[in-house]
Amino acid sequence: MKSCTAFLARGDGEPLDPAVNAGDFGTVGEWRGLCAAAAKLPGTDAAAKGFFEANFTPVLAGNRGDSDGLFTGYFEIALNGPRRPQYKFQIPLYRRPANPKTYSRAEIEDGAFAGKGLELLWVDNPIDAYFLAVQGPGVVHLIDGSADA
Repeated sequence: MKSCTAFLARGDGEPLDPAVNAGDFGTVGEWRGLCAAAAKLPGTDAAAKGFFEANFTPVLAGNRGDSDGLFTGYFEIALNGPRRPQYKFQIPLYRRPANPKTYSRAEIEDGAFAGKGLELLWVDNPIDAYFLAVQGPGVVHLIDGSADA
């Protein structure tokens, strides 16, 4: 649904993915019906499986004709928070210090950066903040709705 939200904001005649050099994924308008149907699905694996089986054709992806290959991907963590600590948002996300010394995770969590003006944003979930710091990439949806950081 996140993909639908992003490309459905564009005009119907625009290509779904203008950056793709090979393949034609149709126009935004051609995807509107599928996105509307997907939005109505119950959040079950069976519903998703049925939707994809009914609406898409699988294509073999390979490595220059060899069906053996490696696919990689990444997970982008999405957090919510403000630019200043408030209410439940008490977990700071820090920028890199000007004089980067190697700090352990424990040192940072014990306050090695506290009070040094390195706080970028504040979030409410310490587990997601940890994964963001360890693996990156991520986005913070600002609670005032001004932008994403």
